[in-house]
Amino acid sequence: MTKQLLDEFFLGLNVSITLFPEQSTRSYKTIDKFQEFIIKEKEFWQSVNSEVGSRFQSIEDQINNAIRYAESNNMSQAQSCASQALSLAQQNSWPTVYSKTAAAQFIKKQIQTNSARGDAAIYYLLRGQMPSSNSIDYFKGYVDAYIFEESARSFKEAAATHETTLTELHTDYQNKLNALDGDYHIITTSWNTEFNNAVTAWEVGVENFKGTTTEWRDTIEKETRDKLDRTLRELEQIRKTYTEKLRLEGPATYWKELEKEYNESGNRWRWWAVGSTAIFVVILTVILLIHPDSQFITNGALDVNSLRNALAFTIITSICIYLTTLFVKLSVSSYHLARDAKERYQLTHVYLSLLNESAVNEVERITVLQSIFSRSDTGLLKGDSGPTIPDSLTQIIKLLRK
Repeated sequence: MTKQLLDEFFLGLNVSITLFPEQSTRSYKTIDKFQEFIIKEKEFWQSVNSEVGSRFQSIEDQINNAIRYAESNNMSQAQSCASQALSLAQQNSWPTVYSKTAAAQFIKKQIQTNSARGDAAIYYLLRGQMPSSNSIDYFKGYVDAYIFEESARSFKEAAATHETTLTELHTDYQNKLNALDGDYHIITTSWNTEFNNAVTAWEVGVENFKGTTTEWRDTIEKETRDKLDRTLRELEQIRKTYTEKLRLEGPATYWKELEKEYNESGNRWRWWAVGSTAIFVVILTVILLIHPDSQFITNGALDVNSLRNALAFTIITSICIYLTTLFVKLSVSSYHLARDAKERYQLTHVYLSLLNESAVNEVERITVLQSIFSRSDTGLLKGDSGPTIPDSLTQIIKLLRK
């Protein structure tokens, strides 16, 4: 019952934790869930930074004290310990730093790379200090932290720019639509006035005139609605294309870089194959040209020594052939993977072009995305292949390559 009173007290606090150094928040309704969260933070930071780990250890100790006091019917002390734990967790300053933030993950990677770099990142990003140190690792840590901070800021600015562009596009479209709707009402109002005047002046032809005006009005309304529907479809297509571009821009860049890497790997293995072949040829030539009879025949007869020499020669030759074949296969595989990355890069841009022209249906779209993100064929295993690209897209890609 006393534990339930502590849960009710905790629920009444409306606990909301800001994940410092970011502004995102998390809410907790029970002290048990809050305790689980603090334990995970403590386990994360104990291997990263002892000062932060000690802070979360203190918070966990206060929570444990609150639960223990509640179980012994000392609610005033239980509430005091719970409040102290929340106060420490909501400090929003060093060393109360949460692992679910990008800065915390970056600091962990820096510490795993070099402890001095990690300390420099902590001072720069979280403590706002720059202690005097002539260590080159400290300097590198400051530079890495600065690049991380600027990259995060650039990403936010780019997102805000894209949002502003879409907002301006929507506003411009809405203004044009309002102007078109206003023109429509002005025209229909004007013709209705003329129609009423014509009824008074020419009563005999009123029915014919009314029918003509109604038909003309319906035509304008139909054309206006058709144009509106067409504009909405175009705007939706632009939105879809832009969304797909944002999704595929990163993978396309990755495949472009991967193509270069595989080409370099193919060239390296090719030179390994050429070099090893040349070395093996020289070795075998020396063996065969320098006293070949003494190596394989003793006193004109085949004995155990000559048989052993022949066996050794056969093993060396087999190893040479195997290594040369291995280097050639690795080179061919690298070139094959480079071509595969290049085709994925080109297929991504062709897909975006066709998507903008509404030339890809849903089935083909799913198949194309499976082709783009499928497992790559290394070329080393027989029968190893990925999904087939739709025939219509295959023909278009062949035409674009000409």
